[in-house]
Amino acid sequence: MLPLPLFAMLSLFLAAAPVPVVAEPEQSPAPPVPRLLVLGDSLSAAYGIASEDGWVSLLQERLRDRGARYDVVNASISGETTAGGLTRLPALLSEHRPQILVIALGANDGLRGFSFDTIRQNLGGMIRLAQESGSRVVLAGVRLPPNYGAAYTVGFQAVFREVARAEGVPLVPVLLAGVAEDRGLMQEDGLHPTAAAQPLILDNVWLGLELLLTGVQPEPPERARSGVVARVDRLLALDRLHRAATPGRDSANVGNDRSANARMCANQRQTRVVSTESLDPCSRSPLLAPDSVP
Repeated sequence: MLPLPLFAMLSLFLAAAPVPVVAEPEQSPAPPVPRLLVLGDSLSAAYGIASEDGWVSLLQERLRDRGARYDVVNASISGETTAGGLTRLPALLSEHRPQILVIALGANDGLRGFSFDTIRQNLGGMIRLAQESGSRVVLAGVRLPPNYGAAYTVGFQAVFREVARAEGVPLVPVLLAGVAEDRGLMQEDGLHPTAAAQPLILDNVWLGLELLLTGVQPEPPERARSGVVARVDRLLALDRLHRAATPGRDSANVGNDRSANARMCANQRQTRVVSTESLDPCSRSPLLAPDSVP
């Protein structure tokens, strides 16, 4: 047999030789999308309206429109109290691991006449649990109707300021500022806001939330709310100018059983915000549209 030509032998060798496989570089997994958890009651659970019309759903849309990469989880349920929120929160933190937590609870506690110490301990406990898990917190305050008495309503309002100051978290002074005193923005039950009111509620929450979304870290307790106070005071000054330019506007409805001094204070209930430092019974906070208690 004649020997194969050299080029033929080379071809056979190359055909038999294993072809090296070039491994593609491993791609790093995409970082998880940070989560924002809302823990509230029916005022945050879109009670009586479509869920996509609620302020929490609108928050997801606003974050997306402004390029903030967050998934919003709504853990609000109707009738929830601060005690219920404190009980549910550990499991929620474990499941969702939120970067930001919005606590919008306390209305049902006030309607049931719970003690200030109980509400204060529950709110503080939730904040500390969240902070220990690595979450940053925004606390939303609420205001009770005047028929609960000045002593209780003023003390109740002060609880949220005290907790926010002690724990060093941003405070939304009144969740329903600019909503509860406008009957056209309330459902027929007079207790829950309509779909049209939800953008206003979102604006109120955004006041405190933007401090965290812009990368501002919580400050020491004695300075934690300075940014919020400055914003609120500016809005309050603008609203005073607006009210001065539109005299004679109807004030929030007040009961006939209120004192003459309280009726005088009601004439001042036109602003959409409240100074977070005032404990004056004539505080310009609007009334709360309370939850129904199941």
